[in-house]
Amino acid sequence: MIVPKERTSVPATVVEHEKILLVEGDTPSHFFEALATHLGIADQIEIWNYGSISNLGTYLRTLASTAEFRRKVKSLGIARDAEDNPAGARQSVDSAVKSSALSDGVSVKIAILPDDATPGMIETLCLRSVDSDPIYECANGFFVSLKEKGVVLPDTLKHCKRVVRVYLAGKDYPEAPVGIAAHKKAWPFDHAAFEVLRAFIQDL
Repeated sequence: MIVPKERTSVPATVVEHEKILLVEGDTPSHFFEALATHLGIADQIEIWNYGSISNLGTYLRTLASTAEFRRKVKSLGIARDAEDNPAGARQSVDSAVKSSALSDGVSVKIAILPDDATPGMIETLCLRSVDSDPIYECANGFFVSLKEKGVVLPDTLKHCKRVVRVYLAGKDYPEAPVGIAAHKKAWPFDHAAFEVLRAFIQDL
């Protein structure tokens, strides 16, 4: 398994490729590495983890100011979760890009997960790819049963995280986070749910 380099501080290492993908945390870092490996392009893209979304602006400005970045990088991708506001998520990334003063020679592409119109996160997208799997039906049904029995769980936005954990337990990955599970082929990357994301990373 190829593990993304730790790049949560700048400069952690020098820039080595002309294509860089910035991601929000360890889970998407592993997930996108698995996706790039599946597509046969893992050796063409560097994946850098900027940590939390609140770090993106400062992180990108610092990275973009380095001599290595200015000399080598031609294409920059940025991925983040939509959370409860897809439009606001894209606006925040756009703002970070604008404030980083990138050169005109750098192409920028943005991926909001699960998409530009739906609240959610990377787990939401992963579950879309397995929604016809009987194990998914059982995992989702578990929480329906809890609700019927009067169990109230807070934070409906992160419901997908709970369903993912139960789903992965049913797939014999009980301890694997979403990103590590991607390396174990838990998510069918050829599924239509990942079509936009495949194009995003291939077009960097």
